[in-house]
Amino acid sequence: MKSKLSTYLLIVAVAGIWGTISYKVISGINADPPEVAVTTPMSGFNPKPIEKKETFSISEVDRDPFLGTLERKNKPKEKNTRRPMVSKPVNVPKIDFAGIVKNGNNQVFVITINGKQHLMRKGQTIDAVKLLSGNSKQIVVRFNNTNSVILAN
Repeated sequence: MKSKLSTYLLIVAVAGIWGTISYKVISGINADPPEVAVTTPMSGFNPKPIEKKETFSISEVDRDPFLGTLERKNKPKEKNTRRPMVSKPVNVPKIDFAGIVKNGNNQVFVITINGKQHLMRKGQTIDAVKLLSGNSKQIVVRFNNTNSVILAN
């Protein structure tokens, strides 16, 4: 009999605890918003005028205050300024590599320079463009001592 009584008391206690928790949750969800008190604006507000702040400046000091020595100011040496060489613009020709023609061991490259098609061999120069080397995918040409790699179209 004692175990039945304690079981009933525990069931009532658990139901009371869960009921309290449920009530708090439901009342929190359905809570009415609190009333906000309306305040009247202050009609006599006068801000203080802004005063000018003191300014200061830092001047150079010749003497080091900690060492007591004078700092020597050396005049900066004027650097020897050279004018850069102005190079005249060079009109680089438009070079296209159209392909390669093989005649036995001889290779002849089809190159278009400024819209004119030429057949060139290695070491040959046309319109100041010298063909240095090449294969079926690319050629290396020199114009004004500048090497350029040109890929096949």
